[in-house]
Amino acid sequence: MLLQIGNLIVLAPKQPQAPQLIDRMATIMENENVGLTDLLSGLEAEREAIGQDKQS
Repeated sequence: MLLQIGNLIVLAPKQPQAPQLIDRMATIMENENVGLTDLLSGLEAEREAIGQDKQS
């Protein structure tokens, strides 16, 4: 299955479990003018924060 999220196309081996969630994410990304690069950089920051919390 091919899914389009904004300018991103995702190839999934099966039907997504929550297509409404995908649509909602795409809408939020468009409304907030957030791109894939922004999401990925935010993900990296969150991983670092979680790693620091686990080390404490």
